[in-house]
Amino acid sequence: MFDLEAICSEVEKLDPMTFASRISEKGKSVMGGIAAVVGDEENAKTLFSALVFGAVISDGKLDEKEFGLIKPLLEEVVEEEVCYADAVEFMDGLKSQGSDYKKMISAIVEMFGAVSDELKSDIVMLCLLVCASDGKISKREKNWLAKLV
Repeated sequence: MFDLEAICSEVEKLDPMTFASRISEKGKSVMGGIAAVVGDEENAKTLFSALVFGAVISDGKLDEKEFGLIKPLLEEVVEEEVCYADAVEFMDGLKSQGSDYKKMISAIVEMFGAVSDELKSDIVMLCLLVCASDGKISKREKNWLAKLV
């Protein structure tokens, strides 16, 4: 699909405006692809949000700066305001599911990958961008992303 290390390095160096543009573009592409496959906008929003939060919890933490960069993406998809406290509460609930949640995200990526290699690539890239929203893609995040690829 792509060289994970090289892409991670490239994404970590993006300036904030370019980062915002890329994550928005990938978000729209992924949301459109998911909606086309599932045929239901509400289920597509749920799956999209699950993917984004799966990427967020891959390193086990969410700080306010990181949230600020993914907030517009989430709000664009769910079409309502999302506050940091609610995101942390939601994420903590997901973290309690531990590896089961991560396995579910991998299964979602594989399911969409079976339909379209391009959609799978876009989903992985979106997850990579979310992981990079704090400016660094940790080893833990890279390990998780490698499983998605």
